Amino acid sequence: LLEAADLSGASLQSVDARGASFAGAKMSKVILQRAHLDGASFAGASLHNADLSSTTLHGANFSGADLAFAKLTMITEGRGIIFDGAVLEGASFTDSSLDNASFVRASLRKASMEDMRLSHARFVGCDYSGISLADSWLTHAQLSGEVLDGANLDHARLMHANLTGASLVNTVLTEGQLQHAVAVGADFTGAALNIADFYDASLQSARFVGAKLTDASFAGAALSGADFTRVIDLEKARFPNATGVAVGLPPFPARAPSPHPPAPP
Repeated sequence: LLEAADLSGASLQSVDARGASFAGAKMSKVILQRAHLDGASFAGASLHNADLSSTTLHGANFSGADLAFAKLTMITEGRGIIFDGAVLEGASFTDSSLDNASFVRASLRKASMEDMRLSHARFVGCDYSGISLADSWLTHAQLSGEVLDGANLDHARLMHANLTGASLVNTVLTEGQLQHAVAVGADFTGAALNIADFYDASLQSARFVGAKLTDASFAGAALSGADFTRVIDLEKARFPNATGVAVGLPPFPARAPSPHPPAPP
């Protein structure tokens, strides 16, 4: 039986444990490189400092697991993993693909999640203190109401992401891609938004107070009620076809009506 087993420090490279249950197991410093773990359960297991690099993990369950300082890099087959309630402090996910993953009330303190795919991932009530998501793909990610203050999102791709009511105070979003994102009521106060692209984004009532907007683009964005008070380099930002009345911005010119074809004779 693997449930609640003591596998601390074990070397299990390339093992085929698809669908196996390691629930509650002690697996600190276990080596699982290149293992096949699709559908496996690690619920409540201790995987502190474990090495799961290059594993296959489609649909694996890490609910409530301790993965502090674990290595989960180079995972190319990790769709639909559950990390709800997991401790991922200091864990490394660099170069992994975890589309449709679930992170509900997970601790992501100082986690390195750079250059990875998290499309359609769901984040609810997580701790992001010191996290780095630089160069990661978060397209269609669910981040509504999350507090990402001070996070590193440099070059992050957040197209179509849901950031409604999220707090991104003092975040680094340089060259961030937020086309079609929904960030109604989001707080970007003090954020570095140099060269960020908010094309056609929904930004009603969002706050950009003191944010740096050098070469940022808000083309076609909906900005009703947004606050651009004391922003830096406003004159270098672009707002073609943006709509709505925003605090700190001059009124946008009315869009020309679409020409109608001539009536038939």
